[in-house]
Amino acid sequence: MGNITARAPGSLVVAMRTNSASTELPGDEFNQYLEEEGLNNVLALREKFGLMDAPGREIFSRCAKSIILVDEQSQGYDQQMDLPLELVPRTDPLHASTQVPLDLQLLFHGQPLAGALVKAQLKADPVVELTARSNAQGMVSFDLMEPGLWLFNAVHMEPSGDDSADWESLWSSLTIDLTDQFDQAN
Repeated sequence: MGNITARAPGSLVVAMRTNSASTELPGDEFNQYLEEEGLNNVLALREKFGLMDAPGREIFSRCAKSIILVDEQSQGYDQQMDLPLELVPRTDPLHASTQVPLDLQLLFHGQPLAGALVKAQLKADPVVELTARSNAQGMVSFDLMEPGLWLFNAVHMEPSGDDSADWESLWSSLTIDLTDQFDQAN
């Protein structure tokens, strides 16, 4: 836990990447995880090579980012943080509302990533979850129906070059509190 003090109005973009960790799941659990995260390409490869029952050995790291709007200003909200997998808002969060969709771009090593499942989750009771697949430009658009703390995330997985794992994945997340913006827009 830490404290952050903003020095100027605008968007304070905070990002971090974790060290790699490893996990191994039984084949059926790994396949279910792949389905839940929309990693159809990995599932297809496992099926093609007869590996559906094989355990899933994975190395993963997280690329987390939060945007904090300071003094009701948003300049800098679209700043890229050079994370290997990164969600970048393309709609000014100050303009997000029930009438204006929030557009995000998913980047893999700075380039648009097509075909990835991106989830939007409102931290509420009950939790609200929306999903979209990124287009050729890595873009997704969400019609956010309620204000609050929104978490957006995506997972990208590729075969691993490490002998200790079959797969390497990056988990990207972006959080933005859109409570005040919705109140002002409506």
